[in-house]
Amino acid sequence: MMLPVNILAKYNISQEEIFRSGSVEGLNDAIFEIATLANDHLLTARTFLKDISKQALPALLSAVSCDLYLKKLEKYNFNIFEPKLNRKDWKLPIKLWFNYNKNKF
Repeated sequence: MMLPVNILAKYNISQEEIFRSGSVEGLNDAIFEIATLANDHLLTARTFLKDISKQALPALLSAVSCDLYLKKLEKYNFNIFEPKLNRKDWKLPIKLWFNYNKNKF
């Protein structure tokens, strides 16, 4: 699991604690901050959509699965140890098709 060390340090969490005991106090807050940054990056990337050619869109469709994962993470209160986060999302192919046809990601 790769988590930014500076954010873990901000919440007084060591990677060793996470591997030894799983859920650690403050981990959900750290994950919330990381997810917020990821969502901000997605929103920023979407503002540049008008500058992207339709031929380049398939390369950006991976953002759809990232967006779905961030929404599930929020649903489970940013608990990365929630088993339901690892389930496959049956809506992903439909969302990919829809976003490709609507020229967005």
